Amino acid sequence: MTIISPYYFNLLITATMAKGKRTYVGFYSEETGNLVHVTNINKKNFAAWEKLSLRKYNKSTKKHEVLKMKEIKKG
Repeated sequence: MTIISPYYFNLLITATMAKGKRTYVGFYSEETGNLVHVTNINKKNFAAWEKLSLRKYNKSTKKHEVLKMKEIKKG
């Protein structure tokens, strides 16, 4: 029986871990171009070419407007 040191054990675990199924997306205002809302979505439910648009309240312009989805990097 061989004993694996904790350092190498952690390397083995991180090398074999799967990628997450969720990704972070940001919703940008069409009028100002500012980032208004951030959320995460399941990759399986959205195709790569599919772009979601929401109508949400923008605090900076103080009105409801259409927001376009764009993938962002988090962490």
